[in-house]
Amino acid sequence: MNKLLTLSTVLVAAGLVSGCATTSFVKAYPGAERPAAQLATVLVPTSVEVRNVNGEQLPNVTSGLYVKQYTVATLPGAQTWRVRYSNPLAGGYYADPTSVVTESLWMDVSFHADAGRTYRLKVTTPDEDPALRHDHNQVRFSIVAEQAPADSASPTAAGSAVPPPPVLPAAPAPALHVAPAPAPSVEMPQTIESAALKQLQNWWQAAGPQERQAFRAWLQTQP
Repeated sequence: MNKLLTLSTVLVAAGLVSGCATTSFVKAYPGAERPAAQLATVLVPTSVEVRNVNGEQLPNVTSGLYVKQYTVATLPGAQTWRVRYSNPLAGGYYADPTSVVTESLWMDVSFHADAGRTYRLKVTTPDEDPALRHDHNQVRFSIVAEQAPADSASPTAAGSAVPPPPVLPAAPAPALHVAPAPAPSVEMPQTIESAALKQLQNWWQAAGPQERQAFRAWLQTQP
């Protein structure tokens, strides 16, 4: 009997552990597993149930999750998802269910997904947008792109690139105007007469008034 109780306890514990360990990754496409570069990844809050992705029926994994979000992998292209908001404890354990939105109708969400890109499914409740309290669905879903593929260049960045300015030829250096060198003076060959004249002029400059008067008188007596 004790062995039977022990076995039952082990089975219950294993069941609890398996329930808590529910995977937070959901494969939402048929066929074999594909690499991440060929898939689109969508991060979904645990408060949103995804029933159907492009005709692929999905199990409800939110009831066994203890994380804030889970991941849904889908094939790229046009997307049509069937989702609903379900958060029984949205307003707390003692919240009035008539004043707090804890569950929405099933709604279709359509968007386009690119391969290798990550998106986030966001849900807006009347707590964030009070106008939704008067809306029929009471919540609003939207898809936001998280990141672009690492190997894809941004077209905006590529289009805004400014080409380098053209290299212009260097302006020619201004011509230098060099004045011609003065012609060297050619000294005439000196004769005895010219040398004597030069010597007389030097003595005349050195002579005083009396010497100059005597020299003039002497000149008058010369032929």
